[in-house]
Amino acid sequence: MRGRLRHLTVGGCLIAALAGATVAGGDPGDGRAAGEVLSGADHGSVRGYEAVLHIKEPGYAAGLRIRLYYEPEFARTPPSAGHLFLVYADSAWGEDAFFVPSDLALEVGDEEIYRVESEQASDLMGQALGGHLNERESQLGFFLAPAPLHVQEVIGRDPSSVVVRYAHHRASFAPASAGEREEWHASVPLPRLMPALNAWWDWVEQIGAAPGMSAGEARFFAERIFPGQGEVLLHSRISPAALRNAILRVGERRLIDTPVIQRVAPTYPAAARQAGAEGLVVALAYVSEQGRVRDASLLASSTVHLLNVAALAAAMEWRFAPSRDRNGLATDGWRLIPFEFRLGGVPTASSGTGREETAASPPRILKAVSAHYPDKARRSRIEGTVVYRAVISPTGKLVEAVLEKPVHPLLDDAALAAVEKMLFSPALRDGVPVEGEILIPFRFPEEPRR
Repeated sequence: MRGRLRHLTVGGCLIAALAGATVAGGDPGDGRAAGEVLSGADHGSVRGYEAVLHIKEPGYAAGLRIRLYYEPEFARTPPSAGHLFLVYADSAWGEDAFFVPSDLALEVGDEEIYRVESEQASDLMGQALGGHLNERESQLGFFLAPAPLHVQEVIGRDPSSVVVRYAHHRASFAPASAGEREEWHASVPLPRLMPALNAWWDWVEQIGAAPGMSAGEARFFAERIFPGQGEVLLHSRISPAALRNAILRVGERRLIDTPVIQRVAPTYPAAARQAGAEGLVVALAYVSEQGRVRDASLLASSTVHLLNVAALAAAMEWRFAPSRDRNGLATDGWRLIPFEFRLGGVPTASSGTGREETAASPPRILKAVSAHYPDKARRSRIEGTVVYRAVISPTGKLVEAVLEKPVHPLLDDAALAAVEKMLFSPALRDGVPVEGEILIPFRFPEEPRR
């Protein structure tokens, strides 16, 4: 079980400094520092319990397996920390396999339900858990359910009465076999788990010590992170406290602000429309040195699992101009991308530019470029029409290419390469060059000219 790329940190983050929060020494109820309260346990004859979910994402040719493990004495934590559950996501298949820990929920008996909160879940690096999974990748971490839940009492009496939910999937806990228990202990050795638990505890203390946020402060944070989009965030069901926690969760990751080259709006799953689901999803995208998104995880959401996955799948298709450090060297980084789903409209993907004006006459193509039909796509008989919406500056430069109609990554990339080689004249309003947009279709295979 390997660690995730997202644990990498470089430099500092302005947002963390803006938050002005300090790490408290420990839990007042325990009277010990955070680094001292968590210690290993004698596993002896304590019984463990496991639940397994096999996920097939509706509307996507993708899925994964999620395993949860609970053992009351796996690691001794302060009573106020809650009940420790280990989580292992693997066996992913398809291009759109994502693990979203905050879409997990526990049913404890007939009366108690707990929906996992993002800040209660962590990987074994002490960082946020979740994100994209390739076929041979896995994610290993934990979450802590609140102490008031009667988990140990109920699961000891009737393991099947404790149920884990993930979207529309459900699975009951059952006593783990000796082999399963040994596998969990081997996969999560205490020397590896304890630093992660302590890092998580320090972070919980940090957000607990952060001052409350007024509406004005929340608006300031929103506008600072998403220029021109602060009102969208504040009008969502994401509370100021949740926004603050999401900001602090970004922590020391370096946020980049390079221009967007390709912006992709998410699809609106039919099942979500029929259910009347809408809301806001904020994705945290890891951007490589080449400007490609290599991972996307959920930072905050006010909506359902289907729309969370749709937003993350779209985020993976974004491309940015390469970010460079002070020495001019290409560097990786992180980008926050908000997606808004609204019934009666189309999903929107914001790049933070705040563009709203439309031109009287659209840009024109001065030099058209045909897209190369990749040999691999031709051999696989991948066909269709890719459509890009090109944003052209008042000087005729390509500012951004938005993928309006994708077909397949091979064809989408080939079409984008053609768009980037084209020459344009700007849009005009009253004879004055202004920024404008133009749709550019690419047919694969290209229709023969008459």
